Amino acid sequence: MKRINIRRKMAAWLTAAPLAGIVLAGGMTAQAADVQVEAVQVEGQEEGAGAGSVQEGPIVILSQEEVSIEQPETEPGTEAVTESESGAKPETKQRTQPGIGTELAQALLFRKAGANILLIGTDHRDDSWNGNSDVMILATVRPEEQEITMTSFMRDLYADIPGHGVHKLNYAFAVGGGELLEETLEDNYELEIDNYAVVDFESMAEIVDIVGGVEMEISGDECYWLNGYLNSMEAWDDYLPGGGTYVLNGNQAVAFMRIRYVGNNDYQRTQRQRDILKGIFGKLKELDAEQLLELANTMLEDVDHNFSLLTIMSLLSLVPELPDYELGESRIPYDDLYASQDGMLVPDFEATIERLHEELGMDAEAACDSAD
Repeated sequence: MKRINIRRKMAAWLTAAPLAGIVLAGGMTAQAADVQVEAVQVEGQEEGAGAGSVQEGPIVILSQEEVSIEQPETEPGTEAVTESESGAKPETKQRTQPGIGTELAQALLFRKAGANILLIGTDHRDDSWNGNSDVMILATVRPEEQEITMTSFMRDLYADIPGHGVHKLNYAFAVGGGELLEETLEDNYELEIDNYAVVDFESMAEIVDIVGGVEMEISGDECYWLNGYLNSMEAWDDYLPGGGTYVLNGNQAVAFMRIRYVGNNDYQRTQRQRDILKGIFGKLKELDAEQLLELANTMLEDVDHNFSLLTIMSLLSLVPELPDYELGESRIPYDDLYASQDGMLVPDFEATIERLHEELGMDAEAACDSAD
């Protein structure tokens, strides 16, 4: 679990005074931080400096193969190359920073081309094992088309898991965590997944509470099971009195997402999971800078993930645009493209992959690259 305390740095990036910002792409406005982006540049404030005092930062120069950083002469720790024999003044040289280059390139690419992000929800309660991945949703973000497509993968799907053979899909996370589940989906469905994020009951509830809860219509039967899950979570104060429309808090939302004994079992549960995510997306546009900071820190400190900090900032820069985004949703297996066998849902893989790629806007060339 990554636990990175970056509150001071994030506060500088997400507030306008003192001014500090991260430049994600030339000409783009980092609206979440009210920072106008004019060049590929990173600016940072000296610790302890007064409001509005912005230290000159390193200039990032992109090329296809590497990223070079030209450090200001006054920056502490700069390793300038000194011509000691002639006594000439030290001269700042360009040095390559492959790590920074990779992260920045990914963030820039995301802002233009989008990304496939695997969202995983687990019932992990202790350190004895990874837990069951009862939520597996691929969020395909396409900024140019202003679209987000959420595709649920059901836990009982037939899956050929690298190094483990054929099992139900959620076995991949149980034995190998987010990395193996990501690899399994890539191999079985010819996808290229950029990042994953894993939440448990506690961190998911915290995210819902940060956005101010989500409004849901609850049936009487759903209320019965929701209160039952709240009881197992020892969240007795969050009981609902009966069916109706409520703004669910974090614990209530998690309990709602767990219901699978009302409607069409796990098929209906994946719909509830997507409904909660749609509610969260709808509330993001209402967040102020302080709430965005809190959400970003929760993602970095309490969510297991493989995002770079720059990619998270790039994601946050999309928040003001979300009202204009179209949200689509889907589920694997498709109703007409699977059979049940030995307790597993076995898709018609060829037809499923073709339809899935079409829904996600993958062209033939991208599909071939993923398959390779």
